[in-house]
Amino acid sequence: MPNTHSILMRRIVLSQWLATMVVATVVCTSQAKAQKEPSDEESSSSTNEKLRSFPIIETGPQAGFRTGFAKGMGKLSAQDGELGGGSHGFIPFWLDLGYRVHPNVYVGAYGQFGWVLLRKGVLCDGEYVKCSGQNYRVGASFHYHFIPDGDADPWVGLGAGYEWYFSNVSFATSGVPNMRNVFHGPEWVNVSVGLDIKKNRQGGVGPFVALAVGQYLSRLYSDVNEGEVVDVAESIVATEMHQWLFFGIQGSFFDSFH
Repeated sequence: MPNTHSILMRRIVLSQWLATMVVATVVCTSQAKAQKEPSDEESSSSTNEKLRSFPIIETGPQAGFRTGFAKGMGKLSAQDGELGGGSHGFIPFWLDLGYRVHPNVYVGAYGQFGWVLLRKGVLCDGEYVKCSGQNYRVGASFHYHFIPDGDADPWVGLGAGYEWYFSNVSFATSGVPNMRNVFHGPEWVNVSVGLDIKKNRQGGVGPFVALAVGQYLSRLYSDVNEGEVVDVAESIVATEMHQWLFFGIQGSFFDSFH
């Protein structure tokens, strides 16, 4: 018969060995799992990066350009008739320059040159007569962007400024002076709605619609006096409100310096 004490010792040693192996296995498995699986914070960050198309825009300079067509409505003045009576409208070349002071908020200035499409009339319908027109606008504006870190960012804008409306008549015949007519006054308000469709975080391209409401308060026109052309400036007594309805395409570029 084997010694009872010897058997007991062998069982104790075997139990200790098994316990040591189990503990070692658990520790190794835990370490391997910790190395393979990211933490909850890392996992959440990785998921957010995959869901977000572009990094969140912070602050920085922004530039934009718009073009399309502008249709005139209202009157030049009570005496000078409808704004649309002398032109079909104009093609705007509109530049926005400013700063994104907040991911959602842009503040800046705008300047615009417009090529006016004048209608042919009695004066402009001739072989030796050339008529042209321009529209100029400058001012300040504020834009609010609803989804600045999305791949489609709708925005609204509000602004105000000043406007000049030119019509020019030139004659090929020698000795006949050129004539011009300039209306100018405040642009009380302009409202814009647009959509930036972005391929990257630097900006986007999309449609826009804008309505500008103004009032011509002064006029400068060419008058022939004793064979000489004299520019006459005068205030418009019977003023009227007028509107320009813009629609077309716009693009913007943003850089946060990051």
